[in-house]
Amino acid sequence: MSTESMPSARSSRPSFLSGTLEIVKYAEFLSKEYAKALAKSIKEVAQEETKELRKKAKESSTAWARVSSDLESRYNEKTGNFEFGVMDQRTTNARIATDLEYGVPKQNAPQPLLRSHAISNQKELGDRIANKVHTKLKEKYR
Repeated sequence: MSTESMPSARSSRPSFLSGTLEIVKYAEFLSKEYAKALAKSIKEVAQEETKELRKKAKESSTAWARVSSDLESRYNEKTGNFEFGVMDQRTTNARIATDLEYGVPKQNAPQPLLRSHAISNQKELGDRIANKVHTKLKEKYR
């Protein structure tokens, strides 16, 4: 018996249920919106980190206070890392920050403000980005 002669199980009547599954809608939404929400969240957190880092430096009783206004935090898209420090390496403050961070033999001991800030905020940084992404997506969906 050939399957060609068998009656079809489908009918021309409309389906009892139709439409797109919610999970599919959400997956389509994420494919369009996740990258934008992540980029915006990373940018916001980098700005917050800059403010926090500058505040720590300014309030310190060390020479970090002198370079505090030039300190920055930024996300490097090429490496996928956050960077902390004086970003314009041609400035005097960049050299001062490097000398403070790593020390200068027979002049000053290391005062690792940047490394300690980065290490102490590592988990919190990731959590803040994740929370911001979640909030942005939640506000936009539906």
